[in-house]
Amino acid sequence: MVSSAASAKSSNVEVLRFIALFGALVIGLTLLVQYPWINQQLILPYTESIAWLSYGVLRLFDPGVTVSSTIIQSGQLAVDIRKGCDGVVATLILISACLAYPLNWHQRFWGTVWGYLLIQILNLIRIVGLFLLIQRGSHQIFDFFHTYVSQFIVIAAAMVFWIYWVGRQKTVAG
Repeated sequence: MVSSAASAKSSNVEVLRFIALFGALVIGLTLLVQYPWINQQLILPYTESIAWLSYGVLRLFDPGVTVSSTIIQSGQLAVDIRKGCDGVVATLILISACLAYPLNWHQRFWGTVWGYLLIQILNLIRIVGLFLLIQRGSHQIFDFFHTYVSQFIVIAAAMVFWIYWVGRQKTVAG
């Protein structure tokens, strides 16, 4: 009976350690990307690269599309990919969860890499889909999908990936 209680206490300590480290990483990384230098030197070029990737895909649907910095344009329609639409927040949350979870660094590294790639692919699909939606639809539908549906999908997919990844690591290790 004592070993069962000790095991439960140890498990609670691991959970609390994960929550504390996860929270500290999310807060720390979020504060880090708020610095003007980080934003200018890392986030803005990163967002511009997302705009260029989106432009490359959108050219398949609309040869008249252009891109400049973070703005994708076609005719009178111009969409600016801003902070918050770049997948950085979802990426920071996933990276924090992967790094905080008590696995070896090799597993954490690959969880971070695969999770990052998933988020970037989904965010690319999100941006292209939203651009095509507003180009062919209404602003109300765009606003609804932009604000609620597409952000939810990216964040939910990141969470589902993380749960799957943790379960897979435990299965492989155990």
